[in-house]
Amino acid sequence: FQKLARRDGLTGIFNRQHFFDSAQEVLRYCAKASREACVVVMDLDHFKSVNDMHGHAAGDDALKRAVAACQVLLRSIDVFGRLGGEEFAILLPDCPLAVARQRADAMRESIAASRREGDAAADVLVTASFGVAGTQDSGYNLATLLAAADDAMYAAKRGGRNRVKVYQPASGAAATPA
Repeated sequence: FQKLARRDGLTGIFNRQHFFDSAQEVLRYCAKASREACVVVMDLDHFKSVNDMHGHAAGDDALKRAVAACQVLLRSIDVFGRLGGEEFAILLPDCPLAVARQRADAMRESIAASRREGDAAADVLVTASFGVAGTQDSGYNLATLLAAADDAMYAAKRGGRNRVKVYQPASGAAATPA
């Protein structure tokens, strides 16, 4: 029952509440140890149209493929959770901003390459937009980090989708296109 209460039923990764609890605990450790950490927010591009055009089974498959494509690139210390719908967050402890950006770009490429051949419902191209924020600029408060990464992710969507943007505190927006 504990596992069910902590995991997203579809993808098997942490649900929203358990992600928040785990990420806050890891961030507290990082702050005490003066370790860098980054938060990556990911949102699947045009996900509503996948459900509308291909059905919810294809949408569920797209979510599972995107998660699997990311999981192979994550370390055991990373905290991965589904925030809701097609939005996900990843806490990368002991990870400088430049490395987090590279890792997010690798996940972006992995998701775009995860197209599965077969029946028409499964043959749906999925891409994602990513926003990255780090403790160097945004501090160790999870809500602040998520808001900064979310701002960067929306900048990635405005910039054409299927890209990674890094939060830039001076402008309050994002830079670094993929």
